[in-house]
Amino acid sequence: MIVINTPNNPTGKVFPREELRHISDICVRHNLLLLSDEVYDRLSYVPFTRVAILGPDVQQRTISIGSEAAAAAYEQSLYNGFWSQTRTLLREKMIRLCQVFQKLDLPYTIPEGGYFILVNLAKVQIPRVYRIPPHIRDRRRDFLLARFLIMELGVAAIPANEFYSPEHPCLGENYLRFAVCQDDEILDLAKARLRRLQLYLTA
Repeated sequence: MIVINTPNNPTGKVFPREELRHISDICVRHNLLLLSDEVYDRLSYVPFTRVAILGPDVQQRTISIGSEAAAAAYEQSLYNGFWSQTRTLLREKMIRLCQVFQKLDLPYTIPEGGYFILVNLAKVQIPRVYRIPPHIRDRRRDFLLARFLIMELGVAAIPANEFYSPEHPCLGENYLRFAVCQDDEILDLAKARLRRLQLYLTA
């Protein structure tokens, strides 16, 4: 079985049609099932392709996962423009929050779907004298960064290595995932608090 997630959480990547065709060809060639997690399909900012529509041979071996809540609201949304308005609103919120990362010169992703932003915090240094409870001292850097932001800045984010396989957690240790599905007042408060990261940046 091959498992894909498009739009991807946490990267926001939307698999283009060409890549999906390559993946589905592999499944057909090797008689594999394809599990396609498409929970954020309505929050895609670039063209979205359902892998199951690429042909009857692909459809027969594809299991698509969607959101029950989204499905229930989908029919109404066709008439009131809900998803179009939501996509526009979320893009505006992403721009709003990312202003602080631009100011701090912290690299971040521009997602093709979903409502998450991955931020590279490699330049943020937790002070050497900062007290870390003994039971979490061995956790990865992104976990400690997430805790530091909560305790010192009052901003919550998700450690990226939680999305990696046990063999590759180090790939996410400098990244945190921020969600923009908040009121603008909350995002502005988060921006104000995140500006204090300036105190912990290395050159």
